[in-house]
Amino acid sequence: MREVDQSNALHYTFNKSRYVLSLLEDWQPLQCRTKEDYRESLYDNLRAHLPDNATVTSGDLAGPLRVDLLIDGEVAVDFSFDLNAKPKLRKLLERIRRYRTWEGSVILVLIGDTDPSLKEDLRSHLKAMNNAMFPRFFIVEK
Repeated sequence: MREVDQSNALHYTFNKSRYVLSLLEDWQPLQCRTKEDYRESLYDNLRAHLPDNATVTSGDLAGPLRVDLLIDGEVAVDFSFDLNAKPKLRKLLERIRRYRTWEGSVILVLIGDTDPSLKEDLRSHLKAMNNAMFPRFFIVEK
């Protein structure tokens, strides 16, 4: 394994979404301007901190649903840029609703200019979709 010690590897095995979420919260994207820059930066960061046997890909979940990064087929990372207008929030919520049929976890990464009130609206929608004991939807802001 790379920088992953035994206890972290065990934590990853039993709670992939929380482990990946903690990596995303610590991730510091530098000199990223485009979605591809962010994807590449996060991919490199995840590869450096996940166990060797973890897979990180761009991919399809089901049908037309694509994600920016997919970790072990269980944790999807979806970038959203400049959530600063109601139409953008509606479009994001529509995209999120498509994840309902998928059983994995989804981490939304808000990048750029994010309106605080729209972020709170998003949090409210996700809270309504989440199971209190086993949440599936998370937000990270960069």
